[in-house]
Amino acid sequence: MLFQTYFKNVEKMREEYHAAKFIAVCRERTQWVNPDIVCDEWEKNLAPSGELLRDWKAHNINWDEYVQRFLAEMEKPKAQEVMLTIAKEAQTHDVFLVCYEGPGKHCHRYLLLDLIMKLAVQNNIEIEVCSAVKPNRKDMDLFSFLSIS
Repeated sequence: MLFQTYFKNVEKMREEYHAAKFIAVCRERTQWVNPDIVCDEWEKNLAPSGELLRDWKAHNINWDEYVQRFLAEMEKPKAQEVMLTIAKEAQTHDVFLVCYEGPGKHCHRYLLLDLIMKLAVQNNIEIEVCSAVKPNRKDMDLFSFLSIS
């Protein structure tokens, strides 16, 4: 199964999902979090570009613009390859995509869940996707809002 979570929640999720693989999908480390230590892998190919992050953080673009630009970035062959690999892993193992934003906030993790699911379907890979480990109304509303056609 494919899940998402945020860095502050990884330790708790490891207690519940002992054999799960945790993949950091962020661009950079911070003074508080080193993805190399917290996660099993750090996949920068699934992170938004530095330019996109700067525009978002500076409020130069809205969420709809962010989504469109991020989706375009994820069309790159390396990103597609990594997402397909994750889909294959999620067939037999629990896999978590990890970034900084807490539940209910805009984050590209939710976009990645949808992209990986669609890529899995296109490649006849059967996986289950859960937008939150313990879904609450806020998480489910955000995930359904991000559905990509």
